[in-house]
Amino acid sequence: MSKNAPGFGNGKTVQANKVKKQLENVWYSWNRFTDTIHQVLKSECRNKQEDLTGYCSHISHLFEFVNIKLFIISALPLLIYLTIFKSYLFLKEVLDLPEEPHTILPIIEYSMFQCLPHQILSRRWNITFDLLAAVPYLIHFVLPVLFIAYNIVTRRGGGVPLIYQYLWCVGWVNIVAVIIQFLFPTAPPWFNDSAVYDETTGQVISSMPNEAAFQRIDALLGVPWFKNLYGQSPLKFGSFPSLHVAWPTVIFVHEPWFSAK
Repeated sequence: MSKNAPGFGNGKTVQANKVKKQLENVWYSWNRFTDTIHQVLKSECRNKQEDLTGYCSHISHLFEFVNIKLFIISALPLLIYLTIFKSYLFLKEVLDLPEEPHTILPIIEYSMFQCLPHQILSRRWNITFDLLAAVPYLIHFVLPVLFIAYNIVTRRGGGVPLIYQYLWCVGWVNIVAVIIQFLFPTAPPWFNDSAVYDETTGQVISSMPNEAAFQRIDALLGVPWFKNLYGQSPLKFGSFPSLHVAWPTVIFVHEPWFSAK
């Protein structure tokens, strides 16, 4: 059949119209799809914006009970403590504070328990026990903030006077503790397991980088968290009084955990 035959041109035109129609359908479907995605995203963004606005409004309502002046006055002892603690190296040079740690804690432990508990536990260590020990060790740093947030969120205005008392008390506890730590530096019991002291002067000749055996967690995670935590502290020998115990204790005495009965 010749290309100029009457049926050939009509067939080609019909085929072109079908392809054109299919392309139009595809384009229409794509436009509907993109419009739908646009509407969904727009609606989702609007909902998230409303949620964020409501959350910010809720937070502002929570803090409307806080008297900023009283809050600053109550937090003043805590700010003084932080200033003293961070200035340890300067104060040590100016006041000629003692550097060598006392080793009385193992003696006290042995007199109480007739053994050294940390040595018994270290002989039966496993990574699960290390992780369980690390959780309360790390969380004690944020306990004061969590306690304040807990009182603001759960009690609103009723918990604010308790916050003022708590801040004032925990600040003075820290000041007294850090003064004792400055004047009476005390090594933790595990430090003495690897430390070598000069028999004449009592100075530390050498010691292993132990970090309370948490170096095993650093090795497990591949991040030197505990090494950096110990390395960044200006006060290396502040085991007594222990703020790991003091902060939870202050929280405990400021919270009516038990009923009046």
